[in-house]
Amino acid sequence: GQGLAIAIDHPFTGTGQGTYAIMFPQYRDTVLDESMARYLSDFRPESAHNVYLSIAAAAGFAALAAYGILIVGTFATILPHIRSGRQVSILLVGLIAALAGHLVTDLFMTIDLAGSWLFWVLMGAGLAVADHSESEAIEHSDHRTRPPRHFKPARGSDTVPDPG
Repeated sequence: GQGLAIAIDHPFTGTGQGTYAIMFPQYRDTVLDESMARYLSDFRPESAHNVYLSIAAAAGFAALAAYGILIVGTFATILPHIRSGRQVSILLVGLIAALAGHLVTDLFMTIDLAGSWLFWVLMGAGLAVADHSESEAIEHSDHRTRPPRHFKPARGSDTVPDPG
């Protein structure tokens, strides 16, 4: 529809945030058949019918690509920690499921600023938990390779004796 036509006509910068309602009448009359255009002339849509088209129409395909890279990067950061089998995995599975549900919903809904904060909080929480999980894993691996903290080197020795 119109959102894709607007994005194709303005691929680099889009038409600007909040301009869909201004651009819609021009595209309504050229993209839609006459009866549908006449019917929709009584309405003022504020954005395209899904978030991804809205981003592309308002800010261009580069902005849509940046949004996609951010999402893929978040998933790529979180997923390895799910496979680790650690206790935090169940929390990360829930966060990934919530993010995936939001992304699917965005295929059918327009940008909703009142609800989009939850998406960003979930992404941040997922990244924070993954980072904490990674720090914890590194700390645990260090304990296996270094002597315990209470172990003291022999008097006058700068090195730790080999316990083997």
